[in-house]
Amino acid sequence: MTETELLKTMPDGIVRRMVLDMLAGAPRRQPMLSMGAALSTVGTLVAGWLRTPRGLNPSMIVVMVADTAAGKGHPLGYSKAVLKHAFGGSSVHGRIRSGMEMLRTAVKNKGRLIYVYDECQTLFSTIGAAKAEAYQSEIGRQLLILSTSDSIDLSDDDRDEAITKLAKLSAKAKKGLDASDERERLDAEIEHSNALEGIDWIKNGCEGVTLSFLGCTQHDNASTIVNDSSMKSGQVGRIVFAFSPKKTPELCSSIVVREPNTDILQKATSIKLNDLPPLRYSHDGEKAIREVISHYDKIIDDVPIMKAVNGRMFENVEKIASLLSLDTGVIEASAVEWAHSYLKNGSEVIAAELMVSEIYEGDGKVDPLEENDLIARRINAELKKSSGFSPVSKVLQSVLRPKDVRLIAKRWEKKKPTFEAQNEMLKTPFNRGEWSSVGLGEFLIRAMFDRGLIKWNPSTTGRGFGRVSGV
Repeated sequence: MTETELLKTMPDGIVRRMVLDMLAGAPRRQPMLSMGAALSTVGTLVAGWLRTPRGLNPSMIVVMVADTAAGKGHPLGYSKAVLKHAFGGSSVHGRIRSGMEMLRTAVKNKGRLIYVYDECQTLFSTIGAAKAEAYQSEIGRQLLILSTSDSIDLSDDDRDEAITKLAKLSAKAKKGLDASDERERLDAEIEHSNALEGIDWIKNGCEGVTLSFLGCTQHDNASTIVNDSSMKSGQVGRIVFAFSPKKTPELCSSIVVREPNTDILQKATSIKLNDLPPLRYSHDGEKAIREVISHYDKIIDDVPIMKAVNGRMFENVEKIASLLSLDTGVIEASAVEWAHSYLKNGSEVIAAELMVSEIYEGDGKVDPLEENDLIARRINAELKKSSGFSPVSKVLQSVLRPKDVRLIAKRWEKKKPTFEAQNEMLKTPFNRGEWSSVGLGEFLIRAMFDRGLIKWNPSTTGRGFGRVSGV
């Protein structure tokens, strides 16, 4: 489904209303990103007390992908505003400095970790790097653990240190319980109560941990998150990606960027206070989710490069379908189908990116025998990110941007086949005038069209090489 189709068919509920409110106040409307941000926000609001029918925590790691100045800042800021309203500004964090900091934050907030993270590729690229610093590797380890675990495994020293600090806070707050000023007394009561609750939470095993992460990055930086290394670690399978089309939305000059609607903020507070019915599947909904489980169980070993994504597809489908069904508590087949379609939109781009990553050897070099295949895969990945037809020149501008890819193209041009030779290699050959300016990128696009791998519309003006799209 396209983002327009997804928006049109999105089941009604708090998530959809949040998406529409987000878009109504956006200077550049990004439906895919807004849907991802709304799912992340609502998942954060219910995390810790609401479970999906199969016992999953609905909070997620969501990464929005769009080019610079294309409108990803608005959904990020909108989500932050809603979460700050619901949990307080000190509970929403914009950076992760170390794994230990994550543990301290979890202890302080009794297991709740909320991150709204701009340009998150800097985080994911370092934690997954082979030469990452120890603290960066620890962040990665904690992200992997906390995204699927309900508890924190604190060492004895960390546990004792945390309890000692909370005990000191409790003792300090206790002195203010007899304050003559009512406001000071109320603040002291809250601090004292929170400290004691924190101590009890630690002593009871640090259970009920929830990690919510909403980040954004640019299309050209997505490969730092989606690569062979992150797939092997399982990191990519734990992330819900919201890829925007590689086209900057029109600027809505009449729009005044505004904060979330009051009704949305009130609903957010209501949701946080557990004002929702328990979740269950309808008969058709249960049938639909079983079909998803069955499908991915059958193919999980058939596409090794996508195993981490396909292996967790059911979990993410159920989480999203649950969030779409909060108002009624009944998960219908339409919610399951929509969730699956939304996730497939991202998984197709991930697959294309991973096929590119797969070409590179351990030392980051490309086998000469696979150079053309690398560029063909980059073309495919680029088209997966585009909406509709794009000019060949624009597609190749992105495809050939990396230095190693440009060098491959230059080497090909030095040994470029003759005009007669290309006639034998292509079903739809270039004419003699075109052939003089054809590079490796244009040649591979035409070859991919011949094989039915992409769609191609010739130029109507006779200038350029036309427009292409994925199939």
